[in-house]
This record gives sequence, C-alpha cells and structure tokens, in this order.
Amino acid sequence: MEGDEQQRLFDAAGVHLRDLVAAALETGCREGELLSLQWHQVRWLQNEIFLPGTKTGEGRHLPISKELRKVRDRRKLDPHGEERPAAAYGFGNEVGERIGSVKTAWTGTCRRVNIIGLHFHDLRHEAGSRRLEEGWPLHAVSAWLGHASIETTARYLNVGRMQLHELNDRPKLTLVKKG
Repeated sequence: MEGDEQQRLFDAAGVHLRDLVAAALETGCREGELLSLQWHQVRWLQNEIFLPGTKTGEGRHLPISKELRKVRDRRKLDPHGEERPAAAYGFGNEVGERIGSVKTAWTGTCRRVNIIGLHFHDLRHEAGSRRLEEGWPLHAVSAWLGHASIETTARYLNVGRMQLHELNDRPKLTLVKKG
C-alpha cells in the first residue's frame, strides 16, 4: 500500500470490512482464512489464533497483536451484548454466520477512494513486507505467512526503497587484522 491508502480504505469502509482489513494487515492471513475463522480457534489464554489446515495443509499459530486484540474485542459480542458462541465466525455477519466473500464491499470501497488495482490478497503481501521492514528475519516471516518454502516468501515480499537506505546507513562491521 502506498501513501495514505490504508487510511483512505479505513475511512471509506464499513465496520466489518475495516475490521477484516485490519486483521489481514495484522495477521497476513488470506481472505478465506479470516472469513472461515471461528471463535473456538481464538486461544484466549495463549493470545493466539490457530488456523488449522491452511492452503499448504499445515496448521499455524498466529500471535494476537495489540491492534488485532482491539478488533477481536470489538467483534466478540453479538448485537445483544452476549459473547458469541465458539462455533460463530469471527468475521461473520451480525449473528455470526459465515460470509463467503467481501469482493463487492472491497471493490466498492476501493472505487469510492479511487484506489485502482488493489486486491484483498495484496494485504497479505503488505503484512509480510511490513514485518520484514520491522526487522523480522525472513524465515520468521515465512513461518508467520505459512509458506512451505523460504523461496516463496522471498519472491512474495517487497523490499522498500527506504529500507534499502536504512540498511545501507547501518554501521558496518570492520575486521581488524591482528599482527
């Protein structure tokens, strides 16, 4: 995402889509992974989400960040103020039923804020790239995204120009020759 695109999306999106976008950026999850997430997959005591059998067939555990915790807390109660049952979908409709897609909401929101060519899946790329920029090792980003190989992750992520400048400006190790 470039410039103020995230803020423009958040400002124009409805509450459900805004929460879903925030969760995608905080977890690196695919749209289908988030839409199929049920409350029993949220491990409250461990502060993590468990995604069973993802695209690669492997389950993965994702830590819940402070931002994701805010989304989780907003969504855990139904319209009557009752905690949603374990089988309800975390990003379901108002009664916790599964939603199949947010394509219409996504396309309409992007159109309203004049963002061209941004797909929901691009949020996954953005999330991984942000972790890399934050200094996460490539193998950790790969595991977090659930990639089967580190090569996939390396092709998948974008290294920003500013990150290259920051890396270039880091103090360099110098070898001192003894003797």
